[in-house]
Amino acid sequence: MQVGKIAGLHYDGKVAVASDTRASGQVLKSALKAGLMASGQNVIDMGSLPTSALQYYVKTHDDVRGGVMVTASHFPLDYNGFKFITADGVDDPMLHGRDVEALMAQEIPLAPWATIGELQMADGVIEDYVDAIISLVKADLIRTKNLSVCVECSGGTAAEAVIYMLNKLGVRHSIIDGGAHGEMSGGESELTAANLEYLGTTTARMECDFGVAFDTDADRCMFVTGNGKFVSGDKSLCILARQVLKNKKGKVVVSIASPTTIQRYVESNGGLVKYAPVGVTNVVMKVMDYEGVFGGEINGGYIFPRLQTCRDAVMGLAVMLEAIAENGPLADLAAEIPDCNYEVRSIECPDDLRKQVYQGLKEEFKGVPADITDGFRVNEVDGWYLVRPSETSPFFRVYSQYDDPEKAKSKVEEYSALIEKLKG
Repeated sequence: MQVGKIAGLHYDGKVAVASDTRASGQVLKSALKAGLMASGQNVIDMGSLPTSALQYYVKTHDDVRGGVMVTASHFPLDYNGFKFITADGVDDPMLHGRDVEALMAQEIPLAPWATIGELQMADGVIEDYVDAIISLVKADLIRTKNLSVCVECSGGTAAEAVIYMLNKLGVRHSIIDGGAHGEMSGGESELTAANLEYLGTTTARMECDFGVAFDTDADRCMFVTGNGKFVSGDKSLCILARQVLKNKKGKVVVSIASPTTIQRYVESNGGLVKYAPVGVTNVVMKVMDYEGVFGGEINGGYIFPRLQTCRDAVMGLAVMLEAIAENGPLADLAAEIPDCNYEVRSIECPDDLRKQVYQGLKEEFKGVPADITDGFRVNEVDGWYLVRPSETSPFFRVYSQYDDPEKAKSKVEEYSALIEKLKG
């Protein structure tokens, strides 16, 4: 409720709210709405739908001044949280750099009883959103190819939008976990190769052209080939970037933790890569700053500014369908992109030790020509490594990519050990 009151101070006018399918979503959304209305704002309850659909609604309705999505995205089901959305439909950094605990503890005055907000519902949101996506891809070409796809909805918000879109595009489909229970087969929610094994097996057994898995709020997706092989995030990003660049040349924004194979592939297809700090909000901001034509991270988050400047997995599926219809099977497209020796490790670090560890790393990298866009990245002739604190979890991350796979592993081990040492 306090989050709703804070948002009510920030957004002056109608606020659209939605949730993913987590069990805690409805109670949190109900309290959120109460806080918003108690602060005097009218609320539009959009039910349960993809975050990107909520963002599209906010962007395309001038009377809506902001939005709040109740979701923890790819995090486990015992997590939940709030994503704030500006009137332009982009991620709102309203709480970034602020003392959230102090903000949550402050007294926020309520509106007088006669001016409290009203509640209304919205209709046709999914249809309008998906129709906008279809208008931006080569729908007629896709319809001629008789494609089939296996879809892992993770018990989340993807099912309604994806089924509607695939039906309109004439794409045959098999749906896994289409119910609203918030987790994929096996009880996991992260889109990793291990968690997508069932999708891969089912895609091959059903003889589908490819498979796709969505996270709980459908803002990220990952793919498997027709024979069930997992397509790494860097390769998926490359394939989608090339398809976007075929239609319009320009800048592609990726995070500083991205493999260099992406830069080489984008440049070979007429694009220019720009780097942003890790995190969707940072990538979105840089897409806007650079007027990029595409952006994304290798975790399955893709940004298509032609529709809207936010992470949009449903649009990602549509563009992948276009790429396959125009260029051939996903397995062949993925095989064109070189494999890379990319390593990443997360080292747990409690919040009370975070500053201590970061100061120790600053001393370690003193005099080293490091890129400090986000943490400390050191580029070498045969590869690179990056050490940075996570923005969303109590971890430090160590990344590396080298021509020699053993060197990539040893760099991760070296700096993981250093972080453990700095923790004391």
